[in-house]
Formats: sequence, structure tokens, C-alpha cells
Amino acid sequence: LRLAAVPGTGVAALVHDAAPTPFEGGDDEVRRWVAEQSEAVTAVWERTGSVLPMTFNVLVAGDPGAGRGAEERLADWVAEQEPAVGARLEELAGRCELRVEITLDRAAVAGDGPHAPEEAA
Repeated sequence: LRLAAVPGTGVAALVHDAAPTPFEGGDDEVRRWVAEQSEAVTAVWERTGSVLPMTFNVLVAGDPGAGRGAEERLADWVAEQEPAVGARLEELAGRCELRVEITLDRAAVAGDGPHAPEEAA
């Protein structure tokens, strides 16, 4: 896991080497990967003040036919997007986005227990 600076920009990407296939595994393994990504994003944010996390499990493959590795392809994309990415990072400096997700087990609240009307509401 490392920050890969993109030459000619003030932007770096948090990257790691992985097989060019999506992560697959059991629930515990996926939870561990998500927790590790969260820890890495938090560490970068604490050290730099700005971070734009990608969706988990974003993979960039190399292009062997063109003689370009995955990190070079990513750097090209970041350099191309740098004006928009740089502006967005400046807007977000010192801020943090939190997500709360609430789910409802409809089968559980569809019953006729003593709290069913309250739970359904």
C-alpha cells in the first residue's frame, strides 16, 4: 500500500498491487478488506487533509500491448482529471463524509407482534 505521486500534478493515488480480478471471498474476508480500505483512507486523510476515495474494489489493469503498467495508466487518468480532481480536493480540504445506512427487514416487521405497527412505521 503506497501513495503514488502523479508527476506534474499535486495529486497522488493510494494504490496497492493486486491480481487484476475483483476481490472475492467470504463475508469475513470482505469485511476485513473493507475495514483495511477504510483505515487506509482515514490515514491518508489525517496526513494530507483531503482524500477522494474510490469505490471499493476498483481495479486498473496494465496494457502490456502498449508497454504500460497499471500505475502508468492510473497516472495518465489522474493527470487528465487533475483540474477537476484538484479543485474538488481543495473544496473538501478539512472535511469528512460519513455514511449511515439503515436497513429494514420487511419480513420481521410484517408480523403481528406487539411492536409491529411501530416498526412498520
